[in-house]
Amino acid sequence: MDRERKLAHIVAYYFSRFDKEALENLGYKSDKEAWNKIGVALNVKYNYIKFRRDEFDVVHPHRLGWHKRPMSLSIIRTLDAFENFDEVTLRLLVQDIINNAHNPNFDLEMEVLSSVLPSDSEKKKRKVGAYTTRGITGKKAEDEFVWQLTTKKIQFPEDVEIKNVTNEGCGYDFKLIGKTTKYYVEVKGMSSVSGGISFTNKEWETARKKGDKYYVAIVTNIENEPQIRLIKNPAEQINPIRNIFSIIQINWSVSEKSLKNIAT
Repeated sequence: MDRERKLAHIVAYYFSRFDKEALENLGYKSDKEAWNKIGVALNVKYNYIKFRRDEFDVVHPHRLGWHKRPMSLSIIRTLDAFENFDEVTLRLLVQDIINNAHNPNFDLEMEVLSSVLPSDSEKKKRKVGAYTTRGITGKKAEDEFVWQLTTKKIQFPEDVEIKNVTNEGCGYDFKLIGKTTKYYVEVKGMSSVSGGISFTNKEWETARKKGDKYYVAIVTNIENEPQIRLIKNPAEQINPIRNIFSIIQINWSVSEKSLKNIAT
């Protein structure tokens, strides 16, 4: 995949996630105008960004998206890299991509951004469909876990109070509080009946520290007949492969000269 098409993935992600707000904030009156002008700027076909946007739509509420089409590794990697960017930060990044895709002064920045996506050889090595991202099935999997636990379709050693801590960055999604013990559960969802899962470094380190009190709940076949498999102390039972990825972060540097020029 060439650099322009990789950068187009980031632009398409922005349009999928922010939809009409994205059009308005970038000054386009219609999708057609956006695809035409951005296609020219990035030297990609008119429909390329539209089709990539539609692929991202399965994790965003604006359109139905391509639910029956397996997520490509390129789409998953883009979601993982940029999901924590707010609208303003992502918009400024997209504007830089559109305006400077062929500006040699921005070559280094563009190479860093495009490195998020897999090379053609990497895509051939990895089996698409064995990977998932939290945005696709995560919320449904969490809801299914709570429902099955509440209705006692799955059981813990004792009755528990369920506390959702998904957004607290604890390394697990739920704290289950029993009379004698607290349990920690990380939920992983898959749309199919089989496939692999991944842990963040925080999740895996937490699993190692909590030991027998830590569970991973794997919810499979989420769209049809969900099944839940509980694995106690996954750090003892699972032998994962560590993957190290570059994380896209943005910071703003100010030179010493600029600081000296500020009037005091």
